[in-house]
Amino acid sequence: IDDEEEDGRYHRAPAASSLSKKVDEWTNELTKALAVCEAVLDFPGEDPKLETSLIYRDVLPVIRRVKNEIDIALKDAEARELVRNGVRVCIIGATNAGKSTLLNYFAKRDVAIVSKVPGTTRDVVEVSIELEGRKIVIYDTAGHRFLATKRKSSTSEEMEEWYDEDENEPLFH
Repeated sequence: IDDEEEDGRYHRAPAASSLSKKVDEWTNELTKALAVCEAVLDFPGEDPKLETSLIYRDVLPVIRRVKNEIDIALKDAEARELVRNGVRVCIIGATNAGKSTLLNYFAKRDVAIVSKVPGTTRDVVEVSIELEGRKIVIYDTAGHRFLATKRKSSTSEEMEEWYDEDENEPLFH
């Protein structure tokens, strides 16, 4: 898979074979380092300083480098995961606070019902957008009645009252 699409916005994870090759390299390098350690332990020589210098010169630098490369690969994997799945943002707030309006604004289209009647959003509404080449998934949620609101509840009498407040304004947009 290419690292970038034609427009260069979405980066993809490298092909599995690329990571497999890197793991094979790490395995070979660590196996060689292990062989040096085993040789020093199994065949102690007359010069312990030479054996110690073999460990410090040939083994430890390999272990440190491989560890750093693995750390970088793991960080890259996390970053690719964010790019692939997108950053998730949840819009929460009081009933009729404008959460659905905000979602529609970001989506640049009507994806959520906007109404002057509180409690219109019952299910989570999800939309994926692109912002500066990055995927963002935005969730619009039902209003939380425990947060401060202007209205008490959405009884049928109150709904009629809100509708009667301005007969020229549509109930839903």
